[in-house]
Amino acid sequence: MFSLFQLHRCIQLVFGWLDYHLFEFQISDRRFEGADPEAEGENAASVRLRDLELNSRSSFLYLYDMGDYWEHDITVRGVRQSSRRR
Repeated sequence: MFSLFQLHRCIQLVFGWLDYHLFEFQISDRRFEGADPEAEGENAASVRLRDLELNSRSSFLYLYDMGDYWEHDITVRGVRQSSRRR
């Protein structure tokens, strides 16, 4: 299952960044961050995307590099139901 941390890693790869800075996702009234002793939000690695109840046209904020404060609006364009094998 795909976590918010994995989404963060994908964004890093797409932009060609080297993951040197802190990040945060803001979804509704919740904050998700990477594992860090000073992190105040929920751990992004323990939250799966499918558990966030996102739907088409949902949007949320991805913040990267708290010093420069780069804001990225992310909009969900579609949601696929996963097929579960037992």
